[in-house]
Amino acid sequence: MSGLSDPLICDGKKALLDRGLVTTGGDRPGGTIAYRLTGLRPSAAAASLVHGAQPGAPIAALHGLTCRKALHLAALKTYLLLCACGRDPDGVASLDVDAASRLTRTSHVRIIAALAALQQLGLAEALGTPSRLAEHRRVRLLPLR
Repeated sequence: MSGLSDPLICDGKKALLDRGLVTTGGDRPGGTIAYRLTGLRPSAAAASLVHGAQPGAPIAALHGLTCRKALHLAALKTYLLLCACGRDPDGVASLDVDAASRLTRTSHVRIIAALAALQQLGLAEALGTPSRLAEHRRVRLLPLR
């Protein structure tokens, strides 16, 4: 959300702040403010993404989340996709990198880098990659902060 200044987005940021769903992390270089989600666990953050009626059609809602100033955009897309695909009660989700790449129109390299970014941001924990299926990743989604 940082760096986005369209009036509608600004109103959305204010509404999220007013409802206590995000906190601000103070000013950053360039006058931007860092926003952090608060109090949600992955089960409460479940996403329902409407996409093309045909199986395997790209998810237009995710593809539309493009802004050169948005940090970790691929990580956001990947996290939303993991939430939408579902997970077990322990928060463990499987990600097919090929399918994720197709659905989000994001390269394989960026999807894999996004998983690493999610780990660095404390939003996911890698559970190892089965050797027979290198393009299938298992991760545990962690609480949004």
